[in-house]
Amino acid sequence: MLKNVNRAYHYLRCLLNGDPHYMILFVTARCNLRCPHCFYLEEIESAAKDRELKLWEYDKISKGLPRLLQLTCTGGETFVRQDIDDIAILFYRNSNTRFFTFTTNGTFPERIAEKVERICRECPYAVIRVPLSLDGIGEIHDLVRGKEGTFDKVMETYRLLDSLARRVDNLRIDATSVLSKLNEDHVPGLVDFVKSRMEIENHTILYARGAIREPEKIVPKKQKYKTLIQNVFGRKEKRYRFPLISRVFVRLREAVEAVILDVQKKEVMPFPCQAGESFIELNEYGNLFPCEILETLIKDGKARPKDFDDMWLGDVRAFDYDVPKALSSPKALAIRKFIQNKGCACTFECAIGSSIAFHPSNWRRLLTSSPATAA
Repeated sequence: MLKNVNRAYHYLRCLLNGDPHYMILFVTARCNLRCPHCFYLEEIESAAKDRELKLWEYDKISKGLPRLLQLTCTGGETFVRQDIDDIAILFYRNSNTRFFTFTTNGTFPERIAEKVERICRECPYAVIRVPLSLDGIGEIHDLVRGKEGTFDKVMETYRLLDSLARRVDNLRIDATSVLSKLNEDHVPGLVDFVKSRMEIENHTILYARGAIREPEKIVPKKQKYKTLIQNVFGRKEKRYRFPLISRVFVRLREAVEAVILDVQKKEVMPFPCQAGESFIELNEYGNLFPCEILETLIKDGKARPKDFDDMWLGDVRAFDYDVPKALSSPKALAIRKFIQNKGCACTFECAIGSSIAFHPSNWRRLLTSSPATAA
């Protein structure tokens, strides 16, 4: 009970100020896989470990973000960084972060379990969420991921984390599936597999998007996504072993899916997006950007800004690691204004989720929106 009160207190603090509350942190571009649906392939293939932000730099960044409620660590493969636990602990202590997400392809079972256990114990008031990438059962997953044996490693990681979740009270395990032409006929069966074989609270199905190398071979038709999401909506419901705060998260996910369907149909955001405002992203080399979709929209001509030609808000190293200061530069302000004025539209689930969670006028969607009710 005390921990939930603490988390609620920090959430309410976020609503009373304009600082970023949710950051996606690309801790590395290095990865042991080359998934064809990945929007980060170009960065992965040119990854430079020596240019990555160091731990002391994360210390300075985290001290300048005292109300960063949610931190999502990603890559690349998140757990390639041997100091990922140290990074998380810095943000817990310096930024009062109370919700962490660590995306992973699940191919380093022992390391993932070891790092996650330390984070859970060193950050007792935080909710630690680990979504495991799962794009099919057995050889289908291996095919999508391009490497034999990845499915078995993901399941081993799940078993280790499930054991840990029974010993600590702040670990949440999720599954994340990317819908593509490679697995679109197998996802309904995967949903049933996850529901019957895995004790998780949320199975997210993402729509392949962004800077995909061969989109014509990967990206499914929008109608396919809509039909699938609506068909599996009820089948994803699970018995919860976690408290109210987890139910709210799952309800938020359902509201996000409904907005995605709406954006796909109308090609306009239903509300001002919070990308660049309460929601920001930071890559492994210290470059700030509002979201991971805007650059692709600009290149494809789907977004036509007049005052800037790329999505970069600034390099934190040039602003002495002061993120709010970087967000106040003339270029950053122009980008943020463009987004607020609905100059672009996309289906990026994290930016949509932030726009609902940190903008009270959108809270009604938690009660009224779901894939089942989407037009």
